[in-house]
Amino acid sequence: MDRTLLSLNGEWALYYAPEKGGKEEAFRPDMLQAWPRVKANVPGNCERALVDTGVMGDPYWDEQQLDAAKYEYYQWIYETGFDAPAAQPGARVFLRFDGIDTIADIYLNGAHLLRAENMFVEHEADVTNLLRETDNRLIVHIHSAMNYARGREYPIGMRGTAHRNEICHIRKAAHSFGWDIMPRLLSAGLWRSVSLDIVNPTRITQSYYATISVSEDEAELMIKCRFTTPERVMQGYRLHVQGACGNSVFEYDAPARFVSEEGRVKIKNPKLWWPR
Repeated sequence: MDRTLLSLNGEWALYYAPEKGGKEEAFRPDMLQAWPRVKANVPGNCERALVDTGVMGDPYWDEQQLDAAKYEYYQWIYETGFDAPAAQPGARVFLRFDGIDTIADIYLNGAHLLRAENMFVEHEADVTNLLRETDNRLIVHIHSAMNYARGREYPIGMRGTAHRNEICHIRKAAHSFGWDIMPRLLSAGLWRSVSLDIVNPTRITQSYYATISVSEDEAELMIKCRFTTPERVMQGYRLHVQGACGNSVFEYDAPARFVSEEGRVKIKNPKLWWPR
């Protein structure tokens, strides 16, 4: 079972500048001295930080949304420092980002941890051997999504939205590019929580369920899972799933012979729902 060792939510420093030549730049420490700096809340995004600190007007008021367009070609650096609580001997500590928007490189104490290119998924890295007791420095360098997109190929048959195809190459919320419910605000930031977590080395990493067939008498459920373990020999593992809805309960139990497992379970007299 994972547990949070330290939440890194709260106030961070945010630095920003245009990307030179329309291309990604590698992180350099001198950027933190040369670029403008504002305070930013995590979870949050860059526009909110600029509005809160008076750099940009509220994009939902008048035509101030047009002023935000130039920031689509900016790069952003989130920085924070922290002391790491002691973990039990043998425990593995992971740095976890629940949501990064979108193209980013992450550094801890000068070491490159990971690359993010999808705002919809979590990202994590084992930092057990990188953590210091005090004065840890965490950097998240977010690149311009537009510059990332313009380095891709666009076949004639590819079609995006509103005469622009960048959406096709970016794993980013579609409403960022403009929707009937909001203006175009491409955005960037740490939009979900950041934490240090104690992680069990043997753990389920993904799970998925789908209804294969259903009637008033019986439903068949497909169960899929992925797990990881450091053990040299994979023996003795079992996949056990229990579901409950009021007094209606089902269980599935079977040997887990590999890190990728799938099973089926039949549920008698399922409780059905109707969306209308």
